[in-house]
Amino acid sequence: MGAPETRAPRLWLAGLFVGIGLGAVRGSFLKFQLDRIYSRLRLPNGRDGLWAACLLAFCTLLASGAGLANLPSTALGVGAAGMVAACAGYLTGRATTLWRRSLSAPHHTLHHFLP
Repeated sequence: MGAPETRAPRLWLAGLFVGIGLGAVRGSFLKFQLDRIYSRLRLPNGRDGLWAACLLAFCTLLASGAGLANLPSTALGVGAAGMVAACAGYLTGRATTLWRRSLSAPHHTLHHFLP
């Protein structure tokens, strides 16, 4: 771990709050179907979560690689760390908003396909 000034806590917090805000907005506009009997939630257009998770994994590897290479506080490592916080915040904000919306959502019967 580097010195506290090289960890850029303001960037982490800014990324986290921006990510939570964007995720909450996206979660507010996503259409979903909820089957309360089988506890299933279907997101027909939910690929943004996959992309955010892939970007989160990539930025985590990038930030870890910069830290393992003992690079000084480079823009690459600090920027990747900020993106990690933004992606995590996005996924958290989106999931929290969808959970809140699902509490009052109507029931849809989703067909249960067995292999």
